[in-house]
Amino acid sequence: MQSEADLSARRRFSFRGPTPLVKRFCAFLLVFLSGLLFAAEPGELRIVSLSPGLTELVWALGLGDRMIARSSVCDWPEEVRRLPVAGDYAKANPEWLAARKRQYPGLLLVTDELYPPETEKVLTALQIPFRNMPCRTIADYKNWVWYLGNISDRTEPAKRELERVGTILNGIRTRAGKLPERKRVLWILATEPLVAAGPGSLPDTILRETGAVNAAADAKAPYFRTSAEWILKTDPDVLILLNRHGSDSAGPLEGHPVWGLLRANRTGQVVRDIPEDELFRPGPRLFEGMEKLQKALYPEAFTGGQGK
Repeated sequence: MQSEADLSARRRFSFRGPTPLVKRFCAFLLVFLSGLLFAAEPGELRIVSLSPGLTELVWALGLGDRMIARSSVCDWPEEVRRLPVAGDYAKANPEWLAARKRQYPGLLLVTDELYPPETEKVLTALQIPFRNMPCRTIADYKNWVWYLGNISDRTEPAKRELERVGTILNGIRTRAGKLPERKRVLWILATEPLVAAGPGSLPDTILRETGAVNAAADAKAPYFRTSAEWILKTDPDVLILLNRHGSDSAGPLEGHPVWGLLRANRTGQVVRDIPEDELFRPGPRLFEGMEKLQKALYPEAFTGGQGK
């Protein structure tokens, strides 16, 4: 699985930029204008998605019949697996797209990243419309909902999706606000080598939303390599080791001598039964995944009328 560039570190900027309100307005304006600039009629739209999360969103908005191809890692919903593969995650095949553009004048490539960087120039030269916009945060996801809704005449389904997301997030935030204390949680994304989620990552956002404290909040990068000894020194209250495509990713760490010393292991506070795609793929299922994680971290918040 590849997601968020397969755990590659994101560059973080330290200068003081626009306020969050200004940034949100600019992002919305960009999405709105992009919808206006896409020339195809809604009925002519044909989508090629290179991002698993965006593929799920296309289906959630009722646009599955407009999608003609996918990336090699787009696997949900089940129907998408029947579509031809147009490239790998974030890696387009310009020649394949150019041939389909002649067949489908309303073709649009959607992705949250493009590699290598010069791909954009190649697509532009071939006059292949594309939208390359990040989808790494909740705000990014909302921008994509608006964008796809606007260009496809699916504004009502887009509104319903945003309302659904808002309702789930409101519940999560309400429960988080009532927690008597917050657990220190370490999110391990890979065990060979060991990779953890630091500040500025999607897991960091999820942990904060659900009421937890990222035990790696002082790390220097959103995603970083670490060691079993560092994990023991950090000794979080909870470890997250998600199940990847039905396989248990914790095996290598469990075989290390520090495993038996970790507080999270000794107290049974290891979260591992939530599919990784539901929490590390910014798409429609992310929000139910966040709810599941909050319930795993704070089951008491879902009793006494506080939860669902």
